Amino acid sequence: MSDAHLTGATTTSAEGPTVVIGSVNDHTVVSVRGEVDMATAPDLQQALTQVTAEPGFRVVVDFTGTTFIDSSGIGALIGVHRSVAAGSGRLRLVVPPSPVRKVFELTRLTEVFEISDDVTTATRD
Repeated sequence: MSDAHLTGATTTSAEGPTVVIGSVNDHTVVSVRGEVDMATAPDLQQALTQVTAEPGFRVVVDFTGTTFIDSSGIGALIGVHRSVAAGSGRLRLVVPPSPVRKVFELTRLTEVFEISDDVTTATRD
């Protein structure tokens, strides 16, 4: 996804990842670039907590630019997913075929989250 489609805040931790919050087709898109691990998962969780705070949210987390995710990153997503399940909103993930997608498949999170290969598909209602 190109930055031309994103408007909003950009957060870059000294250790990564870059988190860009924007909007596409009435969905908030959180684009994550770089590595998501124990040092950086709190940045992701904070961004997701912020964008899922309002009722009726429609959030897409775009992992297209993510090169690595470990159990800390997965844990951050699970924590937000629990909040989403209790509220009134929608959370979708974009995880194209990649080593990151393999992590979602091995952990069977493809059965927990709505996962698409691209932002266009994820933001289509």
